[in-house]
Amino acid sequence: MRERDQRATGAGRRALVAAVTLLAAALVAGAAAAAWISQRGEERAPEPVAVRHTLAGDRDRAPAATAAPASPPRATVAPTVAAARPAAAEAPSRAAAPAPPSQASAEASPDRVAAPAEPPEVAVEPAVVGNGEAMLVSVATSGAAFATLRYRGEAVPLVAEPDRFWGVVGVPIAAGPGPARLSVEIRTASGRLTHVAETGYEVVLRDRPVDHLELSEEMMGALLSAEAVEEESRLRAGQFSTFDPSPRWEEPFRIPAEGVITTDFGSPRSINDGAVSRLHTGTDFANARGTPVIATAPGRVAWVGEMPIRGRSVIIDHGAGVLSGYHHLDSEEVAVGHTVEGGQVIGAMGSTGLSTGPHLHWEITVWGVNVDPLVWTERRYRP
Repeated sequence: MRERDQRATGAGRRALVAAVTLLAAALVAGAAAAAWISQRGEERAPEPVAVRHTLAGDRDRAPAATAAPASPPRATVAPTVAAARPAAAEAPSRAAAPAPPSQASAEASPDRVAAPAEPPEVAVEPAVVGNGEAMLVSVATSGAAFATLRYRGEAVPLVAEPDRFWGVVGVPIAAGPGPARLSVEIRTASGRLTHVAETGYEVVLRDRPVDHLELSEEMMGALLSAEAVEEESRLRAGQFSTFDPSPRWEEPFRIPAEGVITTDFGSPRSINDGAVSRLHTGTDFANARGTPVIATAPGRVAWVGEMPIRGRSVIIDHGAGVLSGYHHLDSEEVAVGHTVEGGQVIGAMGSTGLSTGPHLHWEITVWGVNVDPLVWTERRYRP
């Protein structure tokens, strides 16, 4: 009897252990299944949320990213004008001014400067201009932050003053005669185009005498050397790569040196009685070696060095795209970065480069276009 009870007790215990084991296994399996379901839910649930969030974000940004039109051509221009505009509070410096904003951003934020109510008035002086001469362009307007002059396919920055913009452009010496037109684009501070104004002018050809030169074979070889021409062009390109946006002159320019004018600006040149092959790009003054050469107007020395054809040279930046060049010097008394006043001695006359004797070759360029320097001694070229 006792033995039978012991066997029953042992069987009960084994059954209880088996039941507990099965229950534990079931609990573990349930926990694992719950974890698996939870894990799968975590893998799937964020995905549609993230997709919806991304699409919503893209939809919010789309107008600024894809619908905005391109910025105005040559945007580096418009900031130059904007920085000088007195009406814009806390305007950045010209060098640091940003490009005009796109149309989308213009619509998103109100203009800091109200749009001009009336079309701008554009004036050109002189309205009848000779080839190889300069013109003053003035734009009377109020409430505008940016103005860009469109001239001969180029965008030209204008100087900003209260209620007007202005600038100087040059008519190339090779320009043909006849009527021509230019236009000015007016924009608000946010970059919104408000007006496009046009005006006309007329180009007439100046009668300039032929300059006959007698050059040795050696000098002819130097003049026609491809290497010399290429090097001169490379140096000239660097000289015209940057401009001071602020005009520094107030009065007509001075004559740069005492001496006899031996060659006028724009004169057709015949070498050794040959056909006319080029036009003279400056005005030549002949005198003794060492004759003082002065700065013709206030400015900043932009370049000092030697060129194969023009010889030892000093170039002064007078602002607003106007440069004066002094060439074939024997020596110079200034360095790059120096500020000079009109009448200050900058060097001495010489015969360096391609030259037949001591003289000064004086040039004035406006946005890289050579113009008649002597006309600048008669006109202010300022409003």
